[in-house]
Amino acid sequence: MVRDKNDPQWRASGYFTPEIGSPFHIHVDAFGMMATGDQKPIALPEVHHLSPVINPEFIAGCGEDSDGDGLPDIYEVLVTGTEPDNADTGHTRILDGFKETSLDGWSNLEKFRRRVNPLHSNFPPATVELKRPTLIDVFRATQLNSDFRYEPQVLIRTNGATGYSIPQMPLEMFYRMANPRDPSRTPADFDVLISWKVPELHGHEFHNGQPVYQGP
Repeated sequence: MVRDKNDPQWRASGYFTPEIGSPFHIHVDAFGMMATGDQKPIALPEVHHLSPVINPEFIAGCGEDSDGDGLPDIYEVLVTGTEPDNADTGHTRILDGFKETSLDGWSNLEKFRRRVNPLHSNFPPATVELKRPTLIDVFRATQLNSDFRYEPQVLIRTNGATGYSIPQMPLEMFYRMANPRDPSRTPADFDVLISWKVPELHGHEFHNGQPVYQGP
């Protein structure tokens, strides 16, 4: 785990398996994250939108998850403040890894994987309205500077319409119908409204003392 001058909260850096009785070296990038090739036996997904670390400090601990809630014991002790030997701290009927500590739609487990503070909220970006955009304009507007995978919600407003509605076909088809030869650079004859939402995530609850799978 790593923390630095700008962010005193510990966050996951990666997993490694040291050789017993021998010195070990870890390789990290400018964000304090272990290189993917160095992570074993478990590799966390890559992240690309963190701030570079300033005067980083590292701490190593056992990666064991004693209570099976998805969060390593050391992470529960130093970060979430949940009980490493109790899968459901507070008896909420939801596993600690799937609790939404900051009520923003992202679980503790997802924030552990994305290396952000689970006690802070991470809300979707602001809605974007595009006037007669090209397909390239739409594509650029849906590219987010975030390691969270928000789902885009695209609506259109045609000429004469008073409000936005769900398109009846993929936007690319509208552009291809207008200009089959070069659909990407053809201005639309409609406006586009783009918003984002947190995707539906899998969770766990308890029934008669046993974890129950929840989700689509």
